[in-house]
Amino acid sequence: MNCSNLVDATGWVCAPMGHNALLAHAPLSLGDDGQLASFYILNDSPDTFFLTDAHAAVMHAADHGAKINKSRIQQAAKVPGLLFAQINDDGEITASGSVSDLQASLWDALRATLAITNNEKAWLPRTQQERFASRVGRTLRNRSDIGVISKPKLTGASGHQIEFPLGIKVGNEFVRAIQTVGVSENGHMDWNFIYQSFGKLNDLKKASNPDADNRLVVIERGAPRDEFGKAVTVLSEAARVIEFSDTSEFVLLAAA
Repeated sequence: MNCSNLVDATGWVCAPMGHNALLAHAPLSLGDDGQLASFYILNDSPDTFFLTDAHAAVMHAADHGAKINKSRIQQAAKVPGLLFAQINDDGEITASGSVSDLQASLWDALRATLAITNNEKAWLPRTQQERFASRVGRTLRNRSDIGVISKPKLTGASGHQIEFPLGIKVGNEFVRAIQTVGVSENGHMDWNFIYQSFGKLNDLKKASNPDADNRLVVIERGAPRDEFGKAVTVLSEAARVIEFSDTSEFVLLAAA
């Protein structure tokens, strides 16, 4: 095995890496920064090889902020029809066997790389607002038997479908939209998010009966008191506003 043979077989870029070893670069980048998918190939005997990406794909995802865990790696490893390469539980892509299978193994390894890189953005940490919405939803589901809906869409006066983080089903058809408003990571209220939330709620308000209790804001404490008060004042123009707590009392207020 040599670089000339590998380039002829695949069209990839290749460079020798010491005794009986090569480094092959595939024409595919990891993410958006231009780093190419690469594999080390070792001739451990004249007729056999061992291939590894040296954890490059999973490390690239982690370096760009993705949260890596065993279950995510195992899910990515379920690539249909993967015959010659595999993704180990620690994220390393490997292949081994007869030199006659090297070309197929390289393409399989590239497919395994894609299985990781295609998940890179999905594995990024959620925003603070998403985390808070998840926390509120978990409290509602754990402490009551009310029907909690994820990301309900309701029609506003604009005619647009407005998506909210959560909803509660009241009766057979009525849905109360829940707009969650969390404190930003810097400990302050996110006013851009507050104004965006107000716009959604006000659009739904204009499309609703005056006495319809179909809009609820759940707001997180933690920001300075004056900011918290101003946020409540703004949002209460468009919806009922309650403070979040992981208690049964909070659930009763939300479902009232």
